[in-house]
Amino acid sequence: MESDEEFEYESEEGFPDEEEVDEGAIQIENAFYEADDNKAQRPEEALAQFERVVEMETARRPEVVWRFKALQAMVILCARLGRIFDMTNRYKALLSYLDQ
Repeated sequence: MESDEEFEYESEEGFPDEEEVDEGAIQIENAFYEADDNKAQRPEEALAQFERVVEMETARRPEVVWRFKALQAMVILCARLGRIFDMTNRYKALLSYLDQ
């Protein structure tokens, strides 16, 4: 009969330690998906949430991941709501990130 020790497995890799988890990045991603869920039923609230995503990522790091997606969604929402001036401002901001 084999001992229980043979079936124990410890891994140094695979799951990140608590220190390795980037809580700020998770908050940004969650805020984006929350806004994305609200855009059909509550577009005004979604616009504010997407704006928060842009602000959070801008303050946090130079990488453009969720900021670009949020601005893209904001352009579409502003167009649907008839906010042409806001739409063009968001579109200009979106275009500024294309070279990054």
